[in-house]
Amino acid sequence: MIGIAFVSLLKVFQKGLLSYSPTLSWASDAVLIGNRCTRNRLRNIYTPGTPAQLLGPAIIHAKRQKVNDNNMDVVDKLSSDDRNCNATTFDKIVDVTNDETSDFINIAFSYRNKQFNLHRPKCEPLNATLSRLKSSLLKKFLKNIKKTNIDPAIEGIDVNLFDVDGEKVNEEILNAEAWRDDFKLRLTSDEYSIVVNAPYVTEISLPKVTLSGFPIVPYYKSIFSTGCDISWYKRNSTAVSNEWLKFRDGGMVVPNAVDIGFNFRVVATPKRGPHRGVSKEAVTQSVVEAGPGVCSFDERILYTETPTSPTDLRVVSYNILADLYATKENTNFYPNTSDCYIRLDYRALLLMKEITGYNADIVCLQEVDVRLFDRELSSAMEGFGFKGIFAGKGQHGREGEAIYYRTEKLTLRKSFNFTIMESLLDGSNSDLLEVFEAGLDSNHKDFLLKRPTLLQCALLESTQKPNEYILVANTHLYFHPLCAFLRLIQSAVALRHLERLRDAQDGPVALIFAGDFNSVPRTAVYQLATQGSVPADHPDWLNRSTHQHPGVRLTHSFNLFNASGTPSYTHAITHFRGCLDYIFVDSDSLQLLHCFPLPEISDELLERGLPNAFTPSDHLASVVDLCWTSLLE
Repeated sequence: MIGIAFVSLLKVFQKGLLSYSPTLSWASDAVLIGNRCTRNRLRNIYTPGTPAQLLGPAIIHAKRQKVNDNNMDVVDKLSSDDRNCNATTFDKIVDVTNDETSDFINIAFSYRNKQFNLHRPKCEPLNATLSRLKSSLLKKFLKNIKKTNIDPAIEGIDVNLFDVDGEKVNEEILNAEAWRDDFKLRLTSDEYSIVVNAPYVTEISLPKVTLSGFPIVPYYKSIFSTGCDISWYKRNSTAVSNEWLKFRDGGMVVPNAVDIGFNFRVVATPKRGPHRGVSKEAVTQSVVEAGPGVCSFDERILYTETPTSPTDLRVVSYNILADLYATKENTNFYPNTSDCYIRLDYRALLLMKEITGYNADIVCLQEVDVRLFDRELSSAMEGFGFKGIFAGKGQHGREGEAIYYRTEKLTLRKSFNFTIMESLLDGSNSDLLEVFEAGLDSNHKDFLLKRPTLLQCALLESTQKPNEYILVANTHLYFHPLCAFLRLIQSAVALRHLERLRDAQDGPVALIFAGDFNSVPRTAVYQLATQGSVPADHPDWLNRSTHQHPGVRLTHSFNLFNASGTPSYTHAITHFRGCLDYIFVDSDSLQLLHCFPLPEISDELLERGLPNAFTPSDHLASVVDLCWTSLLE
């Protein structure tokens, strides 16, 4: 699971902004793994073929033993503040992994400064496991020891398991049932508490770039936990002392001007009920640098500082520019954007501040990198009360669409993803397929049929108005300027899908259809959405390699209006500026309260194209406030 606990202090985002530094340090993530002593223990513990899900307990005990050896460094030091327990407690714990995906259990503990790790079948009787454990103890302690030097306590060691009432556990039962939380393993006079599936942090990292005024969001994964306690430390990189100063608890921090030149350190301690696992940490390798100053969205998010009322909805649609398209090889698109500002490491900081600053209830994103969704973005959004779903495009799914919804207001009931061009072949769109195939040679036909254009859908139920449903649809139509006819086909297929999804529900369903439609307002795509029909002789049908086949008349049954308006542009690169992004809304169920105007960007910056130091994408976000029509009646 991904454990996140965040404090959403939006106002602090507006503070600590200084002029930007032209030099940025791009450091790798710091995932710290301990010193040579710990690593040597792990080599001795594991044999080839040990299942991955059983690695946790032995790693935990290697670190616990490291603490008991008083061999602590900055990486593995576990203070009472971080752990809420001490080394003596660690020394009396047996970590048992009983994962439902495995046929084995793993038993790990330290006894008399030696590490023990047993990998036993779940179907094995307890008496056989205890006998094997006793044999392992004797073997390790009696090896190379003369008979005269044998400790009698070791030679006559008695190994038993007791339940929470102090009764000896029936040794005929199987391992799968024998090992329980808070049972006791007694080795003669030494008693150990059993912890089953101890919470464990598997991965943790911090952003490569840190800027004053922009949130630092940790990414971490944990297993067998309900979350993590997060602590933050900082250290002046130029100071003589190497001491870390703890300054807060919580899932996210926003450095300000006084933090410039500091490194930050985050410590995550996994937890489940009363149990705490071993802490794991990451450190920023680059120091905090000055932010870029006032970003293009800073004034805009002041207007969205207040969340909507319980019965209203704020919706955002935003193409955030996938990293695989934001390369210097795309010189036709971004010739004037500096390398450091087009890199996702930098843009992600601006994007997270902007998107969370809108205080939205529904967020539809296009061109989302799967790594960004899985890591920093979802970590930040979860901290602000969102859950998200992702739909990857194509075979590898390196980028795609994402829908986030605020859990306080909305509950996800179902999600659906459709590859539009594949749906063209499903038999329900034969009229569109005939138009598509007419006049196209086989090469063009095969190429366009392989376009991974997605329709991502989420059926959401209002928590404020039970049985009120919203079907949120998110898409990004094919971009090529000579393919208006293809975008028209794609939008028609999408609307037909949405009609079927709506009709499959028991009650009324409101539609929000958002995305990057790559179509200006004069096109047939826009006309179909807002007017409900397009004639067979619309000029966009003729935008093909040949004009040998007429189009078809298209209709749909939704009553949609464009809530986001038609500004002069929502997309700006060096050779094109136009309005391509929309939020189409079902007027039968929802009405517009506010459409937030786009930020003002100077003509000089627009001529150079987006993105830049102050704007993280080549598109601008569309932001609207909606309310239920029934409330206005």
